[in-house]
Amino acid sequence: MNDLIKAVIKAGGPLLGTVIGGPVGTLAGAAIGALAEALGTPATPEAVKQAIETKPGAIEIVKQVEAVKGPELYSLLAKEAENYAAIISQDAVRGWFYTAWRPAGMWLVLAMWPFAVILAPFFRITVPMADLVAFTGLYLTLYMGGHTAKEWFSAHYAGRRP
Repeated sequence: MNDLIKAVIKAGGPLLGTVIGGPVGTLAGAAIGALAEALGTPATPEAVKQAIETKPGAIEIVKQVEAVKGPELYSLLAKEAENYAAIISQDAVRGWFYTAWRPAGMWLVLAMWPFAVILAPFFRITVPMADLVAFTGLYLTLYMGGHTAKEWFSAHYAGRRP
């Protein structure tokens, strides 16, 4: 991907290169797709890079795509950066516990399983595996499926209050 970024910037597309190298994958895909369409190649970084380096007139095509799509994609990238900064500052206001429970739970689950499977039998400690499985399932449901459950309940019971 770095080779593509360098090739795009060298060909006269600094905004597109910045978008492709940025943190937002869908915007990078949009920039690569726009270049691929204009260059007549498959929408892969390798194919676009190859076309930029070998196709006659590719530099002019990159400059055209830069002029048309570059500012729009770059402004979307800037908005995404602002949104990310707002999320980070919002998390900072909420405090450390708001973001700490998930990694703490992961470390706890990660420590409990080797203890239950390797160390507990060695020290002749009985670990109720059904409880360990239930705790792990509950944690994973909250950690990985919380938003799915929230969306399902919102869709099925929105506006209904007992």
